[in-house]
Amino acid sequence: RDFEPGLREKLAHHIENFYWRDIAQQNAGLAVNLTERALDRQIVRIVSKYPQAFSVPLHGRGPPESAGGPVPLIRQKSNVSIQQVKEEVSVFTASDFGIEERPTLGDPELRLRVQGEVDRLTGMANVKAFFKEMARTVAFVERGGDPRVLQTSLNLRLTGNPGTGKTTVARLIGRYLYAHGVLPRDTFVERNALALKGQFVGQTAPTVVEAVRDAMGGCLFIDEAYALADRGGDKFSGEVIRTLLTEVENHRTG
Repeated sequence: RDFEPGLREKLAHHIENFYWRDIAQQNAGLAVNLTERALDRQIVRIVSKYPQAFSVPLHGRGPPESAGGPVPLIRQKSNVSIQQVKEEVSVFTASDFGIEERPTLGDPELRLRVQGEVDRLTGMANVKAFFKEMARTVAFVERGGDPRVLQTSLNLRLTGNPGTGKTTVARLIGRYLYAHGVLPRDTFVERNALALKGQFVGQTAPTVVEAVRDAMGGCLFIDEAYALADRGGDKFSGEVIRTLLTEVENHRTG
């Protein structure tokens, strides 16, 4: 298949802006996934554009449903030539790859639900200000701004007395960032800081790395992180911190 004029440059820019997290880890896999999705969108686009050219076979025509295979589309008699359809199939368009001039990031319905949760928070003016600033940044990107403004470090430290809602806010931040398209996965991995410490030498680092890997593309919340440095910590606590710093540096976003 060919690309429509200008699509190669648009696609390269699109991948750099929206799939930069995946390039290093699954370069070939990313290409396959994008192509498969483009094929699916192309089929929907062509069938929607020429609905009179296709139909689902009636009973008695084509293989029965009991055959187990998918029900095929068949050509109907219409003013759409086979050559027209072939020409459409032979060329990928920007819309096939989900490239929009002004993309809508995230999930609009989920945005509304999460915003309702934010509005119901009691007090927490600084937390609400963070959400408002993030929403403004996303709106800037949707209006044509550089998506790389969202590729900043999102490592946060939540402080407060016990029972003030730190864990609740952390979960809400994860959902909010996913709903607005800042995070690609709706994943929230919660680990107690002390649970990251190994019981013997050599166990701590793999435990920390596994937690980070599980949270990739989403949110990793370390509860009671201060316990790692309480009274100076111990050698296992130090290893947790060093491994976390290494993983954060290796997977930094900005």
